[in-house]
Amino acid sequence: MERQFFTVQEIAELTGFSKVTLYRAISRQEIPTIKIGVALRIPKTWLDQVLNAGATASLEVQA
Repeated sequence: MERQFFTVQEIAELTGFSKVTLYRAISRQEIPTIKIGVALRIPKTWLDQVLNAGATASLEVQA
């Protein structure tokens, strides 16, 4: 069975985004998440979109 959700740490490792950047994007609702207890999970569908489209197309980084 293929995993459907990943932690922020796992997404950071797979994409090269920092955890801070990911949490900022999550707070701006640019990344969909589900909450399991107190933990956030990011759906594999979002990860697939980022990896297929290129990271800069799916996440705006604000300085």
